[in-house]
Amino acid sequence: SALERARTLGRFLPPQVVRAIVEEGQAVEVQQERRRLTLFRIELRGFEAVLRSAAPEDMAVMLNSYLSAMIGIAFAAGATIDRFVRDELVGFFGAPAGGTPEQDALACATLARAMWARAWEVCGQWRGLLAVTPPAPTMVLNSGYATVGNFGSVERLEYTAVGGAADEARDLLRALGPGVLACSQATWGLIAGLCVDLLSGSP
Repeated sequence: SALERARTLGRFLPPQVVRAIVEEGQAVEVQQERRRLTLFRIELRGFEAVLRSAAPEDMAVMLNSYLSAMIGIAFAAGATIDRFVRDELVGFFGAPAGGTPEQDALACATLARAMWARAWEVCGQWRGLLAVTPPAPTMVLNSGYATVGNFGSVERLEYTAVGGAADEARDLLRALGPGVLACSQATWGLIAGLCVDLLSGSP
């Protein structure tokens, strides 16, 4: 049935892509295109200490609670989830559908503020469960061109963004200290006239 197909595809592809396939009858193809995106990457600095100190079952509960909260915020905002690897979550605005570069950047900045506050809240809830200091959310936004689309084979696809701005976002995140929320100059150039202090303030 269409519902079963949507559930199966939803395990591998973002809702926007699933909707196009199921409701609009688009074929599942291995194809890519160059798009202008605003990407976000968030991770928990210090999560390695959690892995070492927490029991496996406790760690699984904590990680799943964090990822569920972050993915829920992202989907509610209309973001495309690129991937998550352990505690790092990557997503973007601008594909498969999007607005103007300014609209996508502002949407991403608005999402980042909500995600940032919730990430600190979730990590704070772990304080009584850990023998170590809870991890510190660290997040970056970047805008620019990347290659986005379905990568893999018809048997197993991932809808992801690679190269260009996606690689820049990865490198920017690595350069940040723990507990920092920042946006690149490219993103700030798109949102500076649309918002005031959206990314400022403490958690």
